[in-house]
Amino acid sequence: VVNVGGSAADLSGWTLSDASATRHTFASGTSLAAGKAIVVFGGASGIGSTPNAVACTTGQLNLSNSGDSVILKNASGSTVDSVTYGSALAGSDGVSFNRGPDLTGTTYVLHTSLSSLSSSAGTRASGSAF
Repeated sequence: VVNVGGSAADLSGWTLSDASATRHTFASGTSLAAGKAIVVFGGASGIGSTPNAVACTTGQLNLSNSGDSVILKNASGSTVDSVTYGSALAGSDGVSFNRGPDLTGTTYVLHTSLSSLSSSAGTRASGSAF
């Protein structure tokens, strides 16, 4: 999740869901600075050295390789952003998908079409910091 706004965003109580269930609820006091990102991993073991990352509160993200949805809702339950993707964006194990062009695009593409990296959790597609 990237805050493209001009001021910090209070993510307290915001949720991330897939097509079937809420998978993560941001803890009270979670703030995301303007121009920064926060990454949600399925479990703490996946975080490694990823900057500004948290483990999923349900312990599982369960995004489908045949296609799924990712929905971000605010604490009031209103959808802030969402994406539905098909198998073409999920069929390459270990390769993420991004907005194309990075961050500002209105379509989604495989990460490898933007960078030589297969993923860039918490950073721009090039690996540089937000």
